[in-house]
Amino acid sequence: MGPSSHTPTVEEALELLYESSKLNPGPWLAHSLHVGQAGHIIARACGMDAQRGHALGLLHDIGRRFGVHGQRHGYDGYQYMMQLGYPAVAKICLTHCNIRRVPDPGGRSWDCTMDEMLFIRAFFRRAVYDDWDRLVQLCDAVADAQGFVLVEKRLMDVALRRGVSFQTLQDWEEQLKLIDYFSEKAGQNIYKLLPDIAQNTFGF
Repeated sequence: MGPSSHTPTVEEALELLYESSKLNPGPWLAHSLHVGQAGHIIARACGMDAQRGHALGLLHDIGRRFGVHGQRHGYDGYQYMMQLGYPAVAKICLTHCNIRRVPDPGGRSWDCTMDEMLFIRAFFRRAVYDDWDRLVQLCDAVADAQGFVLVEKRLMDVALRRGVSFQTLQDWEEQLKLIDYFSEKAGQNIYKLLPDIAQNTFGF
């Protein structure tokens, strides 16, 4: 697979994802597949490029190929995608981790070195978020390894596993706003677009 300055196709993204999951097996593979599916569904409903939404969703966590990490997986994904010539995907690897562009070195999941932290801070000083960043942030928040869920369930699950910090509530407020933002773009509540969300959230 040769490097490209463009977003990879869905087929190329799946190839990268499955290859990476063999290096670090875990539920992140199923989660990524669901994020990609959500990216396709919501992008199409909003008049965006569904294939691009699908591929970006599939690869948002690609940094997990390098091991079980917290915030570092975003940095690792960024560097890996830049090496392959996919800067748009590289950006998503970092922006999906930091919804307000305020990296929190005090958070329990912050596991970068000082040099890496300085790089990430410089990145966010320059970064301009667009609807692709927002789309993947939303899809990451409505998909777990089992399927699609309400954002509140996903946020609580992540908090219980990784802990919270001083900025957690502000991050949650921004993630909840994404539901309204994309629902307005789609002309309907985006939860209506995602299959089995009630069953996955409530168990019935």
